[in-house]
Amino acid sequence: MQKYLMFLIIALIFPTITYGGEWNNQFGLSYSSSFSDVEDLYKDNLERSGYRVEDVSGLPVGASYSGHYQFNNGFFVGGGLGPIFLILGDVSHSEIAVNGKIGWTFFSGSTVSPFISAGISKHIVTGDYVEGDSAGPLVEAGIKINQFGVKVTHDGSEVVFQSEGGNKTLNSYDTIVTLFFEF
Repeated sequence: MQKYLMFLIIALIFPTITYGGEWNNQFGLSYSSSFSDVEDLYKDNLERSGYRVEDVSGLPVGASYSGHYQFNNGFFVGGGLGPIFLILGDVSHSEIAVNGKIGWTFFSGSTVSPFISAGISKHIVTGDYVEGDSAGPLVEAGIKINQFGVKVTHDGSEVVFQSEGGNKTLNSYDTIVTLFFEF
């Protein structure tokens, strides 16, 4: 009896999850609220080393990609790359986030579709003062109107830097705002 009941549950639920899905891609430009903390750390380290520093600046806007498989019931699963941020010049720093997430799209298939998701993010980071990094939680919410959208993301991963008096840990992305195009 239990086998038949389990078979019936799977037969009723499985098709609603897998039927009618589609792959979606999002390309966008992202702004990070905390990338200036990384720039400040590099500037402070250079000044403490005796260098005269006019400006250590990177662009806090980077390119990003996100892809996900959207099931017909609103559930989606996917991942992303970015945004990518660079500091070039007397010092170098490059950083790109890699993430995996699951989420829910409300009113899937309609013109206006709000969505939420959660997952994990890990940064691939190199630079003159980088000691290491750690994965962290990722939470995002956004809205898509036709093929365009905006999302706000909190990325809790951290990067460890060399600093005067020991290592310093920064959340280099923290809050990210992304304008994207989906196809």
